[in-house]
Formats: sequence, structure tokens, C-alpha cells
Amino acid sequence: MKGSVHTPIKEGQCTSCHAAHGSENEHLLVRTGNELCTGCHKQKHDEASLPFVHDPFANGACLDCHGAHNTPFPDQLTARSANLCRLCHPPEAEELVSAHSGIPVQGSDCTGCHDPHASSSDGPLRAFVHAPFGDKSCEMCHRTDTETPRLVRATGGRLCAVCHKGYPKAGDTVVHAPVGKGECAACHVQHTGDVKGLLAKGSKELCSSCHQPLLERGVRSKSVHPIVDEKGACLGCHAPHSSSEEHLLSAGPIRTCLACHETAKHGHPLGEDRLDPRTNKPITCVTCHDPHGTAFSYTLRGDQSRGLCLECHDTDHQPVKKPVKQADDGGLR
Repeated sequence: MKGSVHTPIKEGQCTSCHAAHGSENEHLLVRTGNELCTGCHKQKHDEASLPFVHDPFANGACLDCHGAHNTPFPDQLTARSANLCRLCHPPEAEELVSAHSGIPVQGSDCTGCHDPHASSSDGPLRAFVHAPFGDKSCEMCHRTDTETPRLVRATGGRLCAVCHKGYPKAGDTVVHAPVGKGECAACHVQHTGDVKGLLAKGSKELCSSCHQPLLERGVRSKSVHPIVDEKGACLGCHAPHSSSEEHLLSAGPIRTCLACHETAKHGHPLGEDRLDPRTNKPITCVTCHDPHGTAFSYTLRGDQSRGLCLECHDTDHQPVKKPVKQADDGGLR
């Protein structure tokens, strides 16, 4: 089958939905309505108890919007989302126009703002709502007092900076490329979203949309840095907008690691006074470890048994101790 294919169909598991011999339900279905679909889609089962539920979902009419086996559209939708919503919610309807403060919504992707299943917010809006949108203060961003009310009052980062000042942070020397270009919408959605901070996707998925090689390296690697930080994958170590540290690290290559990794009383020398003889740069955690993944254990950059150590510790190369500058005593000795 082509297009968007239902997982049981891909796996040849027809009896996940259909009884092999007979059933009380049409099409030999083992169950009907939401009871059938939420048997696998557990998250949707929980969403059914939220305060605001889309009527088809509440009524168990999943097939009003989704194909049971496969469709040409994402998520097995029976039409493109904007066209599908129009079947029940014509954009020219007075009620819909009023709900959007008179701003035309023809051609918009309704699911960009509305959750098609259920939400804690009326609408039903997605979980996280941009304050002006939630307050129906569309005029803060849009030219609502003109003949073209959908037009925004400024483009890119200039519009966002009216309220969100301080990006990039003053004094930071490393700026995330989209921030430097004023492309806030490269990472954030403008109205509502499912991820905190109005991120367009979860941080790992979002970051990998530009930094794909790092994700691919992790898949190929023997060991990959485990992500345990509650802020999310990449944001556990990197600042999203700007930083005073190389690679947008949140606190430098040593302090960033120490935020999660405790060290022994006696450890490998690190810091400005210990230099890597190969590069003459300070030794840090990432001198020996690559946090994005390697072919060796513990995300080491080389063989842990001997080879990695000998790159610095051999008869010709000893770790260099940076000379300490002596205080000027004016010649009094």
C-alpha cells in the first residue's frame, strides 16, 4: 500500500481490528468507535476525558477524518487537514468569522492552532497558547484595523522583539543562526502548540531538522550520551538562543558536564592550566569524550584500554602544565 498506512496493515496484523470468523460488529470489527482505536492509541484514550472534546472524537467517529487502512495524506487523514475541516467548519460561517476576531481564515491550516481531538482549553486549542492569541489581542501582531487584517505589523524577529526583548542576550558571543537572522518561526509556532515554549516540535526532533548529521551519528554509534535532563534532549547542554560559550554550551565544556556528572576526589587534570599537547588548548571533558556518540564505550574518542591515553601520555608527549604567571615583586627577593 502507498501513502500513509495504518501500522497493523504494515505489519500484516489484520486481526488486531477484525475478527477472523465472525463478529457482532459491521466489517467484522472486534470493537467499535473509540473503544477500538484507543485500544492501541492509549494517549487518545486519556485525552477523551479532557474538558473540551471535538465532536467526532467524542462520538467515536474516528473514520470521519481518518482512513482505516491507508490514505494519500499524513496521519491517514481522508483529505488535507485544511480541506477536511472545511467540510464541517466553513470558514465563511458567521460564527467562525466572529471567533477569529473578523480575521479571514480561508486557506489556513486549522490544526496549527486547534487540537483535532481534545484539549484543556476551549476551541479546542492546543496545550500551549501564545498570550496575545489567547487574549484575542490579534491587533498586537496583525493589522486588524486595515483591509488586510492578516498582515503582520513587522516581519520576522522584529515583530517578536516588540515583546520578547533580550534575544540574543547582551554580551553573548555565540548566537544561534536562526536568532541571528531574526527567524524565530524556524523553531517557534506563532499561535498555539503542543510543546512548552511554543516550540514547533520536541527539542530533539526540532534540533535534528537542521543538525541531522549529529542525530545520524548517534544512531550509528556504539555509545551515545544519555539524555536525562528534564529540559529536553539538546537543551540539557545547549542554550537555544545565545551563549558566551563555544557551541552554544550553557555553561562551558566542564561546568556543563558537572551539572549531571559528579567527579571523584582525584580526577584527570582539567582546566586552563592543563593543556592538550596535541592542540595546546585546555583539557576539558570533551577532550576525551564526544557527547554526540562514538564507536567506543562511554562516548570516548578512542580505545579506552590504551590507545586514547597514549595520544597524550607517551615518552614524547606529556600533558603540558601551563606556566603560572608570577606576581611582579619589584625585584625585591
